[in-house]
Amino acid sequence: MISESIFTMDSSSIKFGAGATREVGFDMKEMGARRVMLVTDPGLAGSEPVGITLEALEKEGIEQNVPAAGEVFRRVPFRAGHPGRRCLS
Repeated sequence: MISESIFTMDSSSIKFGAGATREVGFDMKEMGARRVMLVTDPGLAGSEPVGITLEALEKEGIEQNVPAAGEVFRRVPFRAGHPGRRCLS
């Protein structure tokens, strides 16, 4: 008896290193994004990394939305197939 296993794994690309966060606007533009939602928590909302991310998006002309804590759970429809639900993959 022949036993065969097939295994497939896809992964996201990971960018790291000094200045990587400053490139997020360029990366989102390359993916065709026009509007993005940045989800963070109240403790990080005013931090330097979040500020750098928002500046990078603004530099590329990408509209940003940073919802208040808990707001995303009230606004985002979680039903499968809902027309307001989209992803970039």
